[in-house]
Amino acid sequence: MRLSRNTLLLLLVSVIVILAVLLLSQGEDEEEAVATPVVQEEGGPLLPALSEADIVSVALRDNQSGSAIQLTRAEDVWALSGPADAAQRTVDQSAAQETVADLLQLAAGSSFEIDDTSAFGLDAPAWTLEIDRGEGPLEIVFVGNQNPQGTRYYVMQRQLDAVASAPDLEQGKQVLLVNSRPLDAVLDRIDDPPWEALPTATPLPTATLNPLSEVEIATATAVAQATATAETGAVLATVTAQAALTPTPEAAG
Repeated sequence: MRLSRNTLLLLLVSVIVILAVLLLSQGEDEEEAVATPVVQEEGGPLLPALSEADIVSVALRDNQSGSAIQLTRAEDVWALSGPADAAQRTVDQSAAQETVADLLQLAAGSSFEIDDTSAFGLDAPAWTLEIDRGEGPLEIVFVGNQNPQGTRYYVMQRQLDAVASAPDLEQGKQVLLVNSRPLDAVLDRIDDPPWEALPTATPLPTATLNPLSEVEIATATAVAQATATAETGAVLATVTAQAALTPTPEAAG
């Protein structure tokens, strides 16, 4: 049985449509694979085997706004620099220690390998955390975007030698997933440094209002003036009368 020309055209169009659908599906699968990487292995502490006593300073930087703070330890006392009013404020030592402890307790729940750091905001990290032990390289934590659910941050780590000017973010592509809540507690310190609370200003005394009305004040003033005038007139009259009754020396002679 011979197929008509219309039937052949219909079959050809159907084949083309099926091939197009298959190609589009394959492209979508590839995009999803890039956007949602497969977790390869479990994570762990970001800063293992470090304690507060090991740390000389901690710097927290918001690369988006340019704000930054630095906590520096000397003889177990933390000093803070960075904010414009740092010289006029006092560091809350307990809050400073808590900030460092929160940083040391950060841990990755899992990790994966990627080729494109820009897909996770790690080509230009939003935040940078630097830990200086006084000896050896700096420990640096780069914080990029949050996952679509907003529950975890994409993080990368580097060690920076003193001779290096900037870390190489292209060397190695392991990305760590860190829970948002504990990391937010550290990042929030950039805009809310661990200062002691400012003293509460003493309110100025409130002036007591005069209970009299304007009419009552005016009346009282007028009465007082009239009374004073009358008293003055009476005194003058008395003096004049006494002067008239007293004889002059000529009259006495």
